[in-house]
Amino acid sequence: MTKLKTLIKNLQTELSIINEATVKTHLSKELTKQLAVLEYKKLQLIKLNKPVEEISEEISNLSSNLKVKPPKINEDLHEKLVNNESPNLNQLSNIINYLKSQRIYTELVERYNPGLAMDQEDKIRRTANRVGLSIPETK
Repeated sequence: MTKLKTLIKNLQTELSIINEATVKTHLSKELTKQLAVLEYKKLQLIKLNKPVEEISEEISNLSSNLKVKPPKINEDLHEKLVNNESPNLNQLSNIINYLKSQRIYTELVERYNPGLAMDQEDKIRRTANRVGLSIPETK
């Protein structure tokens, strides 16, 4: 039973690490999208000569609201794993090893092949730098 508990603990650890990285990525993309929408609204208000203080406050508050929430543990699944009389420990161990290997593989690909995770603007800027051109910064 102790081996099962350690396997479940390891599985929970791997899943929480993967979830944290995924949530950070999604939150940063969502934050970028929301900032772009607010900037657009601000520009529209400027064109109409209306006050923009409210939108400016929303923009400053939005960047401070980036928080990662830990996932909730599925208690039913946890109870089924713990109460199961003959769990397949080898299969559970293989799942943990697979998740860990996939996480490490993804980290290594991001580290040694950064072009895959780059957005189009960064790719263009780097390509231009390689041939000696410079592209102005956009805000």
